Amino acid sequence: MATTVKTVVSVFICNIRWILIVIDLTYFATSVTMLRLMWNSLF
Repeated sequence: MATTVKTVVSVFICNIRWILIVIDLTYFATSVTMLRLMWNSLF
């Protein structure tokens, strides 16, 4: 029982890490695009 819980928790933590990485990449891409649009409208 304990090993099953440990496995589930470790898988859950790994998934959270990937989800956070995806969110970070999406946020980064969005901010870069916004900056590029602002830069294009200024110059």
